[in-house]
Amino acid sequence: MRISYNWLKEYIDIKIKPEELADNLTMAGLEVTSLAKVNNDVIFEMEITPNRPDWLSIIGIAKEVSAVLSKKINIKRSAYFVSAKDETGNKKTTVELYDEDLCPLYTARIIESVQIGPSPKWLRDRIESMGLRSINNVVDITNFCLFELGQPLHAFDFDKLSKNTLIVRRAKNEESIELIDGSSKTLTTDNLVIADNDKPIAVAGIMGAKNTEVTEKTKNILLESAYFNPLSVRRTSRKIGISSESSYRFERGVYIENVFRAQDRATLLIRDICGGKPSKLIIKGKSQAQKNTITITKKYIDDTLGIDIKKATIKKIFNSLECTVKEKKRSVFIVAIPAFRKDLSQPVDLIEEIVRIYGYHNIPDDIPKLVGGERKEFRRKCIEKIQNVAIGCGLNEAITYSMLEKNVAEKFNYTNVEIISIFNPLSKQNECMRTTVLPLLLKSVSYNLNRQNQSVALYEIGNIYYKLGDKFVEKTVLSIALAGFKSYSWDGNKKFNYYDLKGIVEAVLKQFSVNNITFEPSVHTIFMANSQADVLLEGKKIGVLGTFSKELIKSFDIDNEDVYIAEIDLESVFKYAVLDNKFKEIPKFPYVQRDISIIVDEKILANSIASFIKKRESKLIQKVEIIDIYKGEQIPANKQSLAFSITYQDTGKTLTDGEVSKLHESVKTSLMKEFSAQIR
Repeated sequence: MRISYNWLKEYIDIKIKPEELADNLTMAGLEVTSLAKVNNDVIFEMEITPNRPDWLSIIGIAKEVSAVLSKKINIKRSAYFVSAKDETGNKKTTVELYDEDLCPLYTARIIESVQIGPSPKWLRDRIESMGLRSINNVVDITNFCLFELGQPLHAFDFDKLSKNTLIVRRAKNEESIELIDGSSKTLTTDNLVIADNDKPIAVAGIMGAKNTEVTEKTKNILLESAYFNPLSVRRTSRKIGISSESSYRFERGVYIENVFRAQDRATLLIRDICGGKPSKLIIKGKSQAQKNTITITKKYIDDTLGIDIKKATIKKIFNSLECTVKEKKRSVFIVAIPAFRKDLSQPVDLIEEIVRIYGYHNIPDDIPKLVGGERKEFRRKCIEKIQNVAIGCGLNEAITYSMLEKNVAEKFNYTNVEIISIFNPLSKQNECMRTTVLPLLLKSVSYNLNRQNQSVALYEIGNIYYKLGDKFVEKTVLSIALAGFKSYSWDGNKKFNYYDLKGIVEAVLKQFSVNNITFEPSVHTIFMANSQADVLLEGKKIGVLGTFSKELIKSFDIDNEDVYIAEIDLESVFKYAVLDNKFKEIPKFPYVQRDISIIVDEKILANSIASFIKKRESKLIQKVEIIDIYKGEQIPANKQSLAFSITYQDTGKTLTDGEVSKLHESVKTSLMKEFSAQIR
């Protein structure tokens, strides 16, 4: 945005040079990108952020300069108020407002007997300094008020209005209009127009039509000042491909009270320069600006900024920004926000205002001393521990997208949760949020295998999303995928298997000292039968692991390769996780290992037998490991052979061979009785 230095000085007494003013404004957050000397003036090019539409005017910038330089702003209030004695015109019109959602406030005033001609030099200079050419005195006045106050205006030739009627309505479908710039546009019912009884005469908030343009023959004008819905103006501007100074401001939201101020300001200028006779103002819609107050404490300000700012300084800064401040209790401020500051909605916004006016350079740049507290939160520590284990197991980290196709999400929704769909997806690949990372990780496996990577070992720690009733749920999960050959195998010919995956899951969970981890057979359609399991912690399901079905991986262009995959709910793991390492004394007495091989029904879980052995004599049986599972020759149908290695140890003495043999025989007897086991 362009700002004239000379024009700015009409509202505030600036003693410093333009270069110094530019530096001060930039340091306060209003970036001046360049300065240019034009005739006897200096033009500032400024970068206006979208949240500060109040800066899109000379007076808005003057208010900012006032706060930054602690200078009083000088505005003649009488120049912005039309009194009853100024209303000397007699002509009347009918104004109808049909769409208050798109136009909450519309004002119109007829000004009679205007003399259209060239603008006085001071007005031409102001308009041209902003990069526009002078057209005629009425049009120049509307542009002058736009730049001065940030409120767009439009003047219609009143005598060209059909039946002296003005209507604010939606356009009819396929309705056309020829604009002032000579272009013709076809409109739809989504577009708001200003129309007379027969035709549209302006696209609301963007540009007027050729059919009611003010020319040298114009005698009477209708002056419009309104508030148009920012979203409506933005959509219409994009659709018809026109951006104007008016639409630029309406899109960002104008200050609703400026609707009246700009209307009066232009009316008085037209009266004085063009000799017009204004009539009474017509108002349609609601004009009340929404009031907002924010409560903030001095302690919160000091704690956030890390410095002690005096209360008097805080109040002075608020007042300079036109924020009315009252001290309710000791050091508790109630701050009334002016309606034109829509960007101020919470206490942290006020802190930003304080620090930028106070001066960032006044904030000490020394690093405060850290006193106590954890530098890393518990959750982050847990995730880092998982990453270390995963890398130690030979896995590579994958990072996938959080959205995917809806049909894929439905196919992989093994937990049967409610999927969150995107209302307006950018593409088919972004139709919904993922309820599992598995399809995206499988896509990564396919990508690697089809590019001759014969060993794929991936993991991802990411979030999944689903809906539970009226609530949206976001969870962190660990997903693991294995396919192809083991890169760490000495002969290079051993492929990953289901038990490699299970071992990695156990290695991860072991790091958190969680107990009672069990694996139970599951029935999920995305996995192969008899090659899948639910992971349980304290009896509650926290994850799943298995081998993807052949039909499923074939749809991902994977042939002749098994893909093993797991997914663990880390939120559940974190609840039980223990990160403090507890060390035990190294046993003083030796241990004894004995193996046992049994034949049992194939439906019996090896893990349930291992748990039974461990519980039977928990003081002396230190460890029970499954070392072999076999089905085939010499094993009856519907049976399986299980081999276990049992570690016996007494922490108080050395076990004799006889004691161990007695214990071992007791274990065999218990297994035969409990599981009808046959000792091999």
